Amino acid sequence: MVAIARNWREAGLDPQDTAILEFAEKLTLDPAGVEEADVERLRQVGFDDGQILDIVLAASYRNFINRAMSGLGVEFHDFEIDPRLAEAVRERIKR
Repeated sequence: MVAIARNWREAGLDPQDTAILEFAEKLTLDPAGVEEADVERLRQVGFDDGQILDIVLAASYRNFINRAMSGLGVEFHDFEIDPRLAEAVRERIKR
């Protein structure tokens, strides 16, 4: 998990995880720039439309919460994600 947090591009992730993070990054940094080709990339690595919806909602929710916390002056703290939670999220997205 630490390698992913430091630099996910060099963490040796599988193509599906890489595609999710590329998409989430673009949705976060350039939401107006997200195009059908970005969604098609997710399809190419094996995600169906329901899974893509889950990816969009998860990234959007994370962005919403981050902005709400920043707006309220809540400090962020580094934390370890419980491996069971991380695995459950991966399994849900891969279904």
